[in-house]
Amino acid sequence: MFMKSEKRRGLYSDIYFKCGMCNAVFCISTDDQNSTKIDVNMGAVSGIVSLGGGFSKLEEILACMDIPCMSKVFYSKMHERVSDEWKETAMEKMKAAVEKKAAYAPIFYAC
Repeated sequence: MFMKSEKRRGLYSDIYFKCGMCNAVFCISTDDQNSTKIDVNMGAVSGIVSLGGGFSKLEEILACMDIPCMSKVFYSKMHERVSDEWKETAMEKMKAAVEKKAAYAPIFYAC
């Protein structure tokens, strides 16, 4: 079995191996795509944004660790997804707070 090719997908890769006897091709990913946890790309972008950084800071940190960085276009797509998820979570939390406050409202206005 030998490595045929690698396809980078941000910070993780799909590595393709080819069997020398049967010519079957197998793909092994460096990130678990079936996991319910946040993937490495979303985690990296979310982490760098929460620290107040952006693409340049992520690029700098990864360079210090000798890890190839994702492209700026890919970073922008991940940033958009992270922002959308943060907005959705914020809306859910605000709605829950309003509902909780509304449940207490009759008690305060009855006095």
